[in-house]
Amino acid sequence: MPSAVDQNSIRRRGVGLIASDPAKVTRGYVLIAPLTSSEVHLIDVEGKTAHTYQMPYRNGRHARLLDNGNLAVNSIDPNTARPFWFFNKYGGGIMTELEPDSGKVVRRHCDALQHHDAHHYGDGSGRILYTTLEQLDRHASAKVQGGVPGSEAPGGSVWADVIKEVDDSGNTTWEWRASDHLDRSTFPLQAPYPREHWPLINSVVPLQDGNVLVSLRSVSAVLIISRENGSILWHLDSTVVAQQHCASEILPSGNILIFDNGAFRYRESFQYTRALEVERATKKIVWQWTDPSKERFYTPFMGGAQRLGVAASAARQTNGHAERHANGHAEGHANGHANGHANGHINGNTNSVLTPYHPQGNTLLTESAFGRIIEVDDEDNVCWEWYNPHFSIYAEEHVRSVFPGESNALFRAYKYPEERFQWLVQRQKEGGEAQTMTVA
Repeated sequence: MPSAVDQNSIRRRGVGLIASDPAKVTRGYVLIAPLTSSEVHLIDVEGKTAHTYQMPYRNGRHARLLDNGNLAVNSIDPNTARPFWFFNKYGGGIMTELEPDSGKVVRRHCDALQHHDAHHYGDGSGRILYTTLEQLDRHASAKVQGGVPGSEAPGGSVWADVIKEVDDSGNTTWEWRASDHLDRSTFPLQAPYPREHWPLINSVVPLQDGNVLVSLRSVSAVLIISRENGSILWHLDSTVVAQQHCASEILPSGNILIFDNGAFRYRESFQYTRALEVERATKKIVWQWTDPSKERFYTPFMGGAQRLGVAASAARQTNGHAERHANGHAEGHANGHANGHANGHINGNTNSVLTPYHPQGNTLLTESAFGRIIEVDDEDNVCWEWYNPHFSIYAEEHVRSVFPGESNALFRAYKYPEERFQWLVQRQKEGGEAQTMTVA
């Protein structure tokens, strides 16, 4: 006889809005794309689903609001042949741009081998920067170092990452190949990972200076690539980051924000996830956040980190910040608060946080495997916590056979100010109910 107890442990513990501090949380809508679903949702600050887009394909990774006001949604192509098994989990293939208030599709680009990230510029050019794959021959495959011996893709080959930029007509305007530019001995696969895919790029974004920032999961490295010649201008290695995701640039400082998963950390024996802010010029970690009990915030794969605008009131900005600077940010830090600023040393290397530092604005973090989103204020305190209540199983049998349970997993989430969705704000003010909009 089935138990009366819900066997889904995440849902059993409670979903939706768990906690909120209205005085500190950033007003806005959180954009999510649950991985087992073809629905994309806007979540309001009260944790309620304010609007839903019904996409024609299952979510391949995430959705994002562009500077031009449109939405970008990356979906998985159900008809694409999979070059190796795990591509079933993280493949994409369909990159769509649509008008958020009408659902009208204004741009769609397809690449059967696209995976993980796709950055739609949203600047009127129609350009998209994304990751795709190429199959290496046996000779080139054998040169890839590390990984689990004998775990190549069918045929004994390794599939290597390619970064591609296309224009609004789908023409390639820039291309970078890992096989041409990555030194095999400097960037080997880490021991636990299969050799089917190298180096596994899970985020790619253009920087303010025109170069390209990428994250390599199965190598544990973050790189800046020269747009001009493809060379590696800057990188963090596996002594600093571990299976990280979602590297991005914080403006105007130019610092790099990273979601550092931590499945296999350098010289550490247990798993925890942290968010890092790294100064580009020195590679110093100027800020980091973990849960006060580190192991309580952890996702072994996927994950997102987004620096938000300053959420505090004007009075809190002028008075509170001055007070904290005057007292040396003592509260929490002298007690060894989770951000580790007081004790400085990190991962046994010299990239230490040695002086008190507070980020300019709150930070949104996605604990992906559990569908959990938290917002951390500029004093390193959680001010908003929400669990995705949208559970379902994977529709594809070949994926469901390995991941059979109901999941609420999210690749990333992003938060945007309410003024970016005036049509939705107005509808809510008028008492209108949440709607589902079908996208063709």
